[in-house]
Amino acid sequence: MIEGKIDPGICKRIGNDAIELDFGSESHQMMPVAITNKLAGTVVQLMDTGFALVLLEGDNLIQISSRDMRCTSIDQTAGESICIGMVSDEFGILLLLNYSVTGHRIRQTMTVRNESGSRVHIREVILLQANTPSEIRGQTSSHDLSRGDAGLLDTELLTRVDAHPLFIDDHLFIGIDWPVAENSVQGRMFRCMQFVGEDLAPGESFEFRHLSIGASLPGVLPQTFLSHLKELRGRKTRRASLYFDWLVHASEGLHEQEFEQLLDYFALLREVFGIHFDLFCADDGIFETRWETTFDLYRMQHESLFPNGFAKMSERIKSMGMECGAWLGPDGFGETKEDEQQRIDTVVAIIKEHGIGIIKLDVCVSVPLGNNPYHNERYLRKLERMVAACRTANPNIIIINHRVSSSPYILTLLDSTLWMGAESYPDHFLYSEDKPRLFTRFGSYGRGEPTYYGAYSELLEDHGVCFNGFLEGWREELAVQTFGRALMLSPEIYGALFLLPDEDYPELARMMKLAEQFRDLMAHTIYDRTTGDFYHSDGKSALLCLVNDSWETVTREIRVGGMLGLQREVDAYQVIRHYPSCDTASYNYAAWDGKLQVQMSPFQVCVLEIKPKETSVTPRDEVRIVTLPEDRIDRSSVYLGLFEQMEPELDDIAAAEWVRFSVSSDPTEVQVMNRARPSQFSEVNRSRQFFREKLRKECYGNSSNAWDGDPTTAWGDSLYWRETDNVWRLDLGEHHRAARMEVMLANIGPGPVLDWVKGRVIPRTIMFEVSADAREWHAVEAVLYYRRQPIEPRTIAHKLIADLAEVDLPIRFIRMHMNGVLIGDIRVQTRENGELLDVPRHRWKGNNLLTSKPPLAMFKKSFNVDEAWEGRYAAVLVELPEDTKVWLKQEIAGAWIQTTDGRKWPLTDASPAFPFNGWEGNANRKGHCWTFRLSLTTDMCNLPLTFCLAWYGVNEELKASPVPKIKGYIIAVK
Repeated sequence: MIEGKIDPGICKRIGNDAIELDFGSESHQMMPVAITNKLAGTVVQLMDTGFALVLLEGDNLIQISSRDMRCTSIDQTAGESICIGMVSDEFGILLLLNYSVTGHRIRQTMTVRNESGSRVHIREVILLQANTPSEIRGQTSSHDLSRGDAGLLDTELLTRVDAHPLFIDDHLFIGIDWPVAENSVQGRMFRCMQFVGEDLAPGESFEFRHLSIGASLPGVLPQTFLSHLKELRGRKTRRASLYFDWLVHASEGLHEQEFEQLLDYFALLREVFGIHFDLFCADDGIFETRWETTFDLYRMQHESLFPNGFAKMSERIKSMGMECGAWLGPDGFGETKEDEQQRIDTVVAIIKEHGIGIIKLDVCVSVPLGNNPYHNERYLRKLERMVAACRTANPNIIIINHRVSSSPYILTLLDSTLWMGAESYPDHFLYSEDKPRLFTRFGSYGRGEPTYYGAYSELLEDHGVCFNGFLEGWREELAVQTFGRALMLSPEIYGALFLLPDEDYPELARMMKLAEQFRDLMAHTIYDRTTGDFYHSDGKSALLCLVNDSWETVTREIRVGGMLGLQREVDAYQVIRHYPSCDTASYNYAAWDGKLQVQMSPFQVCVLEIKPKETSVTPRDEVRIVTLPEDRIDRSSVYLGLFEQMEPELDDIAAAEWVRFSVSSDPTEVQVMNRARPSQFSEVNRSRQFFREKLRKECYGNSSNAWDGDPTTAWGDSLYWRETDNVWRLDLGEHHRAARMEVMLANIGPGPVLDWVKGRVIPRTIMFEVSADAREWHAVEAVLYYRRQPIEPRTIAHKLIADLAEVDLPIRFIRMHMNGVLIGDIRVQTRENGELLDVPRHRWKGNNLLTSKPPLAMFKKSFNVDEAWEGRYAAVLVELPEDTKVWLKQEIAGAWIQTTDGRKWPLTDASPAFPFNGWEGNANRKGHCWTFRLSLTTDMCNLPLTFCLAWYGVNEELKASPVPKIKGYIIAVK
């Protein structure tokens, strides 16, 4: 220990072979003046270096800088650490500043002690501040709230509170290792500050958060920083497969019988198909709900949902070889120590009682971190204490971060972070917005590589593959999620998995087993930004996930050893195709310097294993792999060319309207179930049935709610509280000589249409139109009838009645020009022998989200189809100029294929999907492209066909009306 007058020559620097920190020569300062990165051979000069404490006395802020303190002691350990004692005589503050070197980094810790005779409030601390001539950059990470169920979250707040490191000259990082610290840059000056907000009684001490300075080789600084985070975590990354049940239910949860039926289904998956997950997480609404409450007011509800206790469910989950998981709100700590401890005790009790293996901390509508940095500091300390208690209860628990913070430092507490805050519900949060793709799920290709600052991180979470919505492309999406991004939670699946057809389960089982087989190998991931391919190699074997994100057939050329880092000493490597199907053909042996050629059909994913061959074989210099049979691969992409623009004719207008009646606006899950064949397994059918009933009761988007005979359901549109130009369409499925139509308005949900509420008034008469063929239309007036409310001297809109007898024609198609309503029941009646009789309703179809705009232009292209098979499609692409960004979920066009003899096929499938009433809200994205598709059938082959597209334009005010580019393809994905 050196006291009094300091000889700075004794303790001028600390360091090792990687990094060195030099201190100044002023005996009363002992501040760093230079950082030497020996890995890069560079020196970063620091000037005006110092620290500062900010105290609060009454309403006055008092700053004590390092220059206001005197050095009292220095304790040095052989160049590995220095502990500097400093004191403020004026304020009675003692400070211990410690620098230590470990590996490639230097850690600074600071402890303050109150030696005065009164309480001291430490407002904040600047752990390090300096100027440098070197280039220093603050880092950020994107957090896109429009891609998730983030309701009331505020983008500005989230970006304001997240701490990120500072990068210096591409070879050093520096920052406080704490998610709510502030590491900032202004010009050439940087500052690392913690918002403390702590009272110290006389004699009390407080240790500030650590600050780290890390050295890196040039060009790999982000990777070095992520290695630093892993060291701070102090625990091994646990890789696991995960299923969570969000979108099987919303925040209302599942009641006991529904949850049992869901577990029956998972028992079927395990026993019949061998499909197994490591973790099964009960999501929002099971253990805890966010409904009616936000912030600290979460309430546990599993006891009310499960009167016989949830332990029965968690035990059953365990019996199937899975660990139970729980969705929890991230807060609930209250304002007192007692409230905080009660919250911690509650969570720990759940872990112990139910064997919880994963906790999903999801902010949803709660924002624990806001624009008050001192509140944020207090919150993070509470969270830290709860996490520590959770890990004591279960050392192997995984706690995932859904938007609590996007700071990478949150990973020192939690186990993974939701990448960009984005969810993957197709046509809700997952879109193809950068370019047209055949299926919406192929939009996941465009997500690219999960990174922090450009460096891949397995600790990010991509939200998995959602099995709600249209299912086309799920295999490829899962292949990229599992064998491409290969994050710590993969395979990760959520939602209504029971919507899968029976024939798809064997393939799901095969992919799940492959993921388990290659789990360790996939911990080594490289992403090729030029191709969108992923490589995993441990030097002995490799796994490739190749992605063709285009409309063309492409060929990848890969040098087996050189590109993948495999051992040169091996004579031959076996190449096995695992996806799109397994191919272990004996001739697929390549030399170390051999060339691998992979021919891929459009939008295809190819998963290849490359491993040493144990027996003696003669390797080939060139190995060719194809993703489709040889007789199909060369016909997998047929470009039809650009369409010709022309003026719409009457036949075009009629056909376009017919297409509108062919399109459904029901939730995509309902559309999938309506198309699906019944399963051979009762467990699947029961799951679908309770899910359909849940959608019917809780989602106004089901058109059949208006003719199901249930007064507690209704048909509305997702914009029922706004002024819209939507038209309500009803297809009766067959012709009826109707005499009367009655539309009963619902008195549920957001409330009826009241005649005195501004913005929710509907006219006394509304125009209905009826037609036999969707070509010739006859207008009739529907009269609005009111009902007087009890007690209130006001009336309520009750029903609409239209007299159809005057039309005196067979009617099939009906258009109702109204908005802002919920429909409880629709009846169409014929008159026979003077008596009104209801027409059958089992063939009815409805849509209430398309407009009545006439086509602005027609685009057409003649073509023919030589052969049709499952997985071959005709597709039309609509592209606006790339700099034109409009809402994707709107009606911009309708398309069909027709023959010269009058036959027509509507293209009712699209990417993004036609506007529909969503099960989970109706999120939208901006983009410039759409795809309409039709699965080809044999009755289309060898005929003169014409692709027709009716262009309606975009429903937005733009400086100039964009002109679309329309082109066609015949595409095969199988």
